[in-house]
Amino acid sequence: ATNSFTHTTPLIDGTWYFRVKVVDVAGNESSHSSNGSVQINTGAPSGTVTISSGNRYTNTRQVTLALTASSGFFFGTSNIQMKISNLPDLSDGVYEPFTASKSWMLPSGDGTKTVYVQFKDNTDNESGAYTDTIVLDTTAPTSFDLIDPGQNTYTNNERSTFRWRAATNGDATSGLSKYKLEIDNGSRDDFTIDNISPSRTTNYEALNYVINYENFNDSDNTNNYI
Repeated sequence: ATNSFTHTTPLIDGTWYFRVKVVDVAGNESSHSSNGSVQINTGAPSGTVTISSGNRYTNTRQVTLALTASSGFFFGTSNIQMKISNLPDLSDGVYEPFTASKSWMLPSGDGTKTVYVQFKDNTDNESGAYTDTIVLDTTAPTSFDLIDPGQNTYTNNERSTFRWRAATNGDATSGLSKYKLEIDNGSRDDFTIDNISPSRTTNYEALNYVINYENFNDSDNTNNYI
């Protein structure tokens, strides 16, 4: 015959050892049985997820997730799995071994994207969903042309002026970061000015050039020129 016993008082998390001996009517006790043990773990793992090093924007759907996970019971992460999804209920996610870095594809379409991650340990304790967001912007700013000089223009001034109308609706998602002016004559003297602010109201002077901001100090942004 086989006897069983269920402990009615909840045991705290940890490793518990059990052994049994038998006592006859006369009070004689046998030696103890071999030890049995059980590890009780009722706490869910915890973790974090970070998209693209915490950047606010990305111009590509393919991003890198940085993940952390920990358990109050297991040491390290070898006993933890993770499930990743672009859906709030993670219904299309599949558990896989935890890894600290994961390549991930965001949904198509510009706008705010959220990635959801859930963790589970080897005793099937599941965490809630951990999230991070990023704005996907795959659309280039609106193109525009130089106002001055025009194509094939001649000048005897070695310090030429390049002038364009500032963009008023240049990018609908992330907004404009800067203008980049490329000067090219097919020789080693080519150069690029890569840090022209789109929103200054005062001129900016460097060693070899001056950036003029025309009409930026009024409320009408349709007559702004750089």
